[in-house]
Amino acid sequence: TTRYANPTVDSITTGPFNTGGNQPIVINGTNFGVASDPLTIPAAFFGSGTGTYSDALVSCTVTIDHVQMSCMTAAGSGKDYQVQVNISGQLSAASSGTPFRYSAPVIDVVSVDGAESVMRTNGTSKISITGSNFGPECTGCVNAAYSSGANSYTTTCNVVGDTHGELLCSTVAGVGKDHAWVVTRSTQSSDVSSGENGVVAYAVPTISGLSGDAAAVGGSTTTGGTNITIDGDNFGPEHGETVGELEVTYGPDGTEYRATDCVVTGQQQIACKTQPGVGKDLKWKVSIGNQDSGIFESETTRYANP
Repeated sequence: TTRYANPTVDSITTGPFNTGGNQPIVINGTNFGVASDPLTIPAAFFGSGTGTYSDALVSCTVTIDHVQMSCMTAAGSGKDYQVQVNISGQLSAASSGTPFRYSAPVIDVVSVDGAESVMRTNGTSKISITGSNFGPECTGCVNAAYSSGANSYTTTCNVVGDTHGELLCSTVAGVGKDHAWVVTRSTQSSDVSSGENGVVAYAVPTISGLSGDAAAVGGSTTTGGTNITIDGDNFGPEHGETVGELEVTYGPDGTEYRATDCVVTGQQQIACKTQPGVGKDLKWKVSIGNQDSGIFESETTRYANP
């Protein structure tokens, strides 16, 4: 038998292409055959590395006899893709020039999903992100990171629907405000979200009560070191005091003394020790993740009388 030479690929259109697909990609090379020949059946596939690629470009046709063909991109995501062509069963080696890529994700709006406007500090909220080039629908295929100052967290997102423009992301237990987001799919990352519509906050801490030896009716020793427990909500993850830059203050105005050895023991409780001091009718305040509770005045503490 005889045969024609296998096709070769010299260059390809490099993009970037929208993740939704259906955009033309031009392939230049040799031995593509004659467009009008019914035996010329062109196809093309894309991938990375060695071996035979399996992800297909679509609607391929020879546009210049022997040396050029055109296909439409398939829906996808990622970068650094090379192309192999198949002409009537004869497969080329992969292209070796500049690869093609899909566009990186773009974030337009970040918001808390549902009726709430802030994230719950226990990590049970969902985040809705709208934008573009998130890729085909999938579950857990998008990595996300969000941060504000020293408070940084990672999670995963689902691509919702077939518009390539909506993500639904999990959150984790945390604290802080003005959290900006970055999402990554197939090694391509978005820019950091910004502006009023690009950041979200956790709920602010609240104080509901005081207990422990420092809350005794007779007061605590002026030498300090007396245990006190602050009850409330939205204090963030257990032992998150360092990364959350926890600060507990108290005094006549709620700010004169800074409690020591403070530890977040749970979402609803903080344990501290008092400073050396004097006075009565001492009000308390909690700040974590650069968000403060405001002055708690419903209950106060005091140092013991001389």
